[in-house]
Amino acid sequence: GDVVSHMTPEMILDYLGILVDTTKVSDLTFTANLVLPEGNYVLRVKNGVLLYQKDTQDGDVTWTTKRAGLLSIIQKNAENVAALIQQEGDETCLTRLMDAVTVTSEYKYFNIIEP
Repeated sequence: GDVVSHMTPEMILDYLGILVDTTKVSDLTFTANLVLPEGNYVLRVKNGVLLYQKDTQDGDVTWTTKRAGLLSIIQKNAENVAALIQQEGDETCLTRLMDAVTVTSEYKYFNIIEP
């Protein structure tokens, strides 16, 4: 909670890219403009991989939000996403992206090396 609230947008997007289960969105391809107070980004999702680029705009859909909106995507909180993110374009892209985010509480403890 506290660590995530102090993350920069780049850190949040990197974290989101890690949490996306590529097997759930292997067929999803879209480009989204992300408008934040800290700057503009383009998110590209293709073959289950999420990449981003700062200070560009060239997308199929536009999401305007604050960092709290990005955190709501990671938390899979649909109510906050609806309240915090303004969408222009295909709204199914965000829904499918949220569906592919893995729940981190399941992976709280894991074996680094297995015998």
